Amino acid sequence: MVRGMNLRTLAALALVPFLSACASPIVGTWQGQAPAADAPLTFGRVSFVGDGTFTADATYTVNGEAKNRVQSGVWSEKGDTVTIDGSRSYRFSRTGESLTFTDPKTGRSMSLTRVPPAGTALRPS
Repeated sequence: MVRGMNLRTLAALALVPFLSACASPIVGTWQGQAPAADAPLTFGRVSFVGDGTFTADATYTVNGEAKNRVQSGVWSEKGDTVTIDGSRSYRFSRTGESLTFTDPKTGRSMSLTRVPPAGTALRPS
């Protein structure tokens, strides 16, 4: 009996890193728009996955032509700071279905709104 309990405990402990990543307030897909001062950049979507990876896309205009940029990489979270690809860190805050990233070097912020998973609706805040 003790041996079986130890195996269950070990299995539960093995899941902790995965469960803690899933519990992050930024996991999910978010839609945003850059402030007018950042024009012509329009931030599209970013998806933060519980495994520590992300994919983001942005649309911008060069000489009147719309361009799209897609970037994937890794992210980590510590307290109220998210680090992208191990080198760029941003402070974040989440209120309901809104997420705000702030660059601590410039003080500039970007707000994003959660995109509900397919077939679901967002709960009112």
